[in-house]
Amino acid sequence: MQLLLLLTSASYIVGFAPSSLPGIEKTRFVSPVTELNAEGRRDFLEKICFFSGASLALSTPAAFADVSDGNELPNGVAQFSRLVKTRSGISRLKKRLLESSADFDKKDWDGVDSYVRRIFTSGEDMKAITPKSKKAEADKLIAELKEYSRAAEPSITARDAKGVAAILTKCDTIFQQFFDLQSNVPDQI
Repeated sequence: MQLLLLLTSASYIVGFAPSSLPGIEKTRFVSPVTELNAEGRRDFLEKICFFSGASLALSTPAAFADVSDGNELPNGVAQFSRLVKTRSGISRLKKRLLESSADFDKKDWDGVDSYVRRIFTSGEDMKAITPKSKKAEADKLIAELKEYSRAAEPSITARDAKGVAAILTKCDTIFQQFFDLQSNVPDQI
């Protein structure tokens, strides 16, 4: 579109060209398409290509947002996606803790600790996607989630897999309550 506008406006360039009378110059319209020789046409096309490329490069960054590339989700959806991923990881971690926590080394327990911290920070995503009409109930659930994720710290330090699994079960229940709160489906259909 920009290139078409540039080409259209370039065909009406006003230039200065000598008249047929020596010593007298007058202004006349020069059409670059008809009056330029082959070398002049090449220069003209090079300039058109250069300026159209420059105008595309300087376009607004909003037109080239990552959302359109598929690399990034819009804010509300990205936060909801992080909450779903965090919740789905709870059941896998709990299963792993109960089945093979004896094989855990320091690196594994550090991973459990970072995951519990991720659960703690999920409260911010919850706040962001909660509608104003349900804010009070959501704030209670967020506070409860943060309280339980803080309570997991001593169990992680003591390498108590059953204690961490019990806290993860409670966090999973809180996530479910939060998702139920977000639902607009009536209880009875």
